Amino acid sequence: MNTLILDTSLTGHRLEYINYLYNGAKKRCEEHFIFAVPRNEWEKVREKRSWPDASNIQWLLLDDRECQEASNGSMLARCLRTSKLIRRVAIEQRANKVKLISIAGIIPILPLILPSYIKLSGIIYEIYLRANKSKIKRIIDYFRYSVMARNVSMGKVFILNDPRSADKLNKIYHTNRFIPLVDPVPDLAAIKYCDMRKDLAIPEDAKVFLHFGAMDKRKGTIEILRAINLITEPDLKNNYFIFAGQVGDNIRLEFYTLVDDLKSKGVNIIIRDEFCSYELLHSLCKTSDVILIPYLLTDLSSGALGYAALHNKPVIGPGSGLIGELINDNKLGITLQTINPETLAKAFAANLTFQGSEYAEKNAISSFTKTFLDS
Repeated sequence: MNTLILDTSLTGHRLEYINYLYNGAKKRCEEHFIFAVPRNEWEKVREKRSWPDASNIQWLLLDDRECQEASNGSMLARCLRTSKLIRRVAIEQRANKVKLISIAGIIPILPLILPSYIKLSGIIYEIYLRANKSKIKRIIDYFRYSVMARNVSMGKVFILNDPRSADKLNKIYHTNRFIPLVDPVPDLAAIKYCDMRKDLAIPEDAKVFLHFGAMDKRKGTIEILRAINLITEPDLKNNYFIFAGQVGDNIRLEFYTLVDDLKSKGVNIIIRDEFCSYELLHSLCKTSDVILIPYLLTDLSSGALGYAALHNKPVIGPGSGLIGELINDNKLGITLQTINPETLAKAFAANLTFQGSEYAEKNAISSFTKTFLDS
């Protein structure tokens, strides 16, 4: 039995997920796994995680140009190119199963061109049932999900951190293929981290706000900066704001224009515009008092919730969508019905404390890997 686990990109959470699955797969000595990733990207980030030798796992390094070409063009062109790439690799590697870190981009084409003896499964992050889409787009999504529910090549479809939507999808399509998958929370015992207040010259009595991960419009990054500009001077002196993660090209100019303006006004703001190591992210979580996730796109999960739960730090996030449900259901912080600079500035002044949550325990890595590899 050959299981192909493939991704054409290693950005964001993808490397972390692949590492969890690698460590889960190496324990299954009776099974053989092929991990396929883009070559150059892999060489740049592989040292950020540990990869113990495993006799039942082989690495297949994909051509970066081919992966890049597959991600260019219209949605249909991307779907076709990526599907053809995965089909070719699966056949060459004699795979019986293909498991994708993200499956949405190859639906509906890959299930239609994959040999029926190969079972395809993968993760869905954004559920169309929750999204505010036009009637035409919802019809298209209904068709795409119908393919996943009924095509002979499809195995299980993992719905990330959203059991309610998994249940609804199974009822709509009269199937049991849609199953919930936890958003895995890191194991703190395996990570070296520390309080960085001294290193960052942050006073012990200061209130530290952290916003981390890839910075872009949908994360509410710009709204945070505009909100900081509304805080009165007395409060600003004892507040520190840390931004850690790569700043997206779509907001880079506006981001640094706002940052420079805030710094000129004496705002305590720290920028780490880079692919941050997991040790750094955990250290920054340890250092912070509040984690900011004012996402404008709320219909998919966020790994930041797991970091917040692990370090017992409250979050400020949206009240709508899946993220709002997760925050409220798991007592992870406060939610705002409207995300804008005014509501955020008001929330910064709130006296927030972590109330305790079972979220980290429920979203253990072992649960994630078992569900993904078993199904």
